[in-house]
Amino acid sequence: MKRSLVIPAILLLQAVFPSLIYSWTRTYGGSKADAGECVQQTLDGGFIITGWTESFGAGESDLWLIKTDTLGAVEWSHTYGGGGRDKGLFVQQTQDSGFIVVGKTSSFGDDFVDFDLWLLRINPRGGIQWSTVYGGHNDDVATCVYQLQDGGYFICGYTESYGSGGQDVWLLKSDADGSIVTQKVYGGEYDDWANFMGPVNNNYYVVGTTQSFGNGSGDIWFLVAGASCDTSFTRTYGGERWEEGRSAALSVSWPPYHGSGHMIVGKTNTFTQGDDDLWGVMTNTVGDKIWTRTYGDSGNQWANSIVNTGNDNYVTVGETHSADEGNLWLVAWNREGLSPWKKTYGGAERDGGSFLDVTTDLGCIITGYTCSFGAGDADLWLIRTDSLGDTLPHEDWPDPDDPDDPDDSDTLTWKILNPIGDVIQIEYGEQGFQASVYDALGRRVDRLAPVETPGSILWGEDQKSGVYFFRVDSDTSFVIQKVVLIH
Repeated sequence: MKRSLVIPAILLLQAVFPSLIYSWTRTYGGSKADAGECVQQTLDGGFIITGWTESFGAGESDLWLIKTDTLGAVEWSHTYGGGGRDKGLFVQQTQDSGFIVVGKTSSFGDDFVDFDLWLLRINPRGGIQWSTVYGGHNDDVATCVYQLQDGGYFICGYTESYGSGGQDVWLLKSDADGSIVTQKVYGGEYDDWANFMGPVNNNYYVVGTTQSFGNGSGDIWFLVAGASCDTSFTRTYGGERWEEGRSAALSVSWPPYHGSGHMIVGKTNTFTQGDDDLWGVMTNTVGDKIWTRTYGDSGNQWANSIVNTGNDNYVTVGETHSADEGNLWLVAWNREGLSPWKKTYGGAERDGGSFLDVTTDLGCIITGYTCSFGAGDADLWLIRTDSLGDTLPHEDWPDPDDPDDPDDSDTLTWKILNPIGDVIQIEYGEQGFQASVYDALGRRVDRLAPVETPGSILWGEDQKSGVYFFRVDSDTSFVIQKVVLIH
């Protein structure tokens, strides 16, 4: 039986707390391989995803850009490319509600064989305003881009055409029309590359991997640079074997570290319980290491992306490979590096997460790929979770207009005795109950599952005063009720 929603203010709650009611997963794709590389929430509450598709478009693979509404329904979808291999790796919404996208192309540029860096300016409906390529006779790739206050763009990636090694970190600044203003290359004798960057105090932090510097065969490489592309400092983190930097998030100022720092994630082969483990490194403002943590088991685990969800709490997404083919792996971190929860998503085949962003209700929007679900060899995967990493399957969404979805309010086996007070008392019958509790920002703050039935519980003694929402689940329904704590 479908679950029904029993709440008078359903439309108001959907508008204010959409993921409290609707968190979901969706797949997009055709008969071949398709994947998402980056997703961000847009100003209208929907989402913009970039990646690549072999199922649609003009070439071997095309850059793919999808705009959805807040529930993941496609508003528009466009492919960009030629006869070769083209992929989108990062997208950001611009000041005029358009989009800037970077990636790589072998269809356009220098020799139509190796990749060139590709920069595209897209209007709000997906049309190309302009695109430009940069590169030489070897592979040159952009992995991240941000719009500057002057309308120009700051880009990071790597180049095999310029510099001193096989690959070098490549930083570029362009004007508003995509013309290069300045650029710098950083690296040594061996391969060095950048995977991600983010803004910090009018500069940009860049995280990647270096084989030229550090302690082992590969180390995390962390750089901070201004819009002039000059670095203010660089740091390496690693041991005697292989470490790789995939992403980083800015940490806020909090004692005892006195100043903003960075939470850097990727993988380690030196400090590990198995083959590769997820590795996190917390630094202070100037990149000095404060602590490191590893998570994993006897298989392979790593993180591809991290977000700060508020108050120096973080969520990473990546993959875990143990006995099965591999699953998308979500890991929550607190400011000390401890993990309050971990979640896996996937099926019998390989599934993984490439990127995540925090949503306005402090849940997460995640993109990647799935071979377990969808239409083809691999499909682009989009997952929206609540603040504890959970989703409500599409088939369980309530339908107030469905006559087969009855109102269960008269058959409830529980009752909130005092919806306002210094504690909230709940009574429940033999069927028991399970409840998730959300605060006024839509963050899930508690989960209740008493064992003894029938019974009663008191809730709220350790919570702050304020408005909360109980979502109480039974076998046939879930009901949302507002309560107010006043201490």
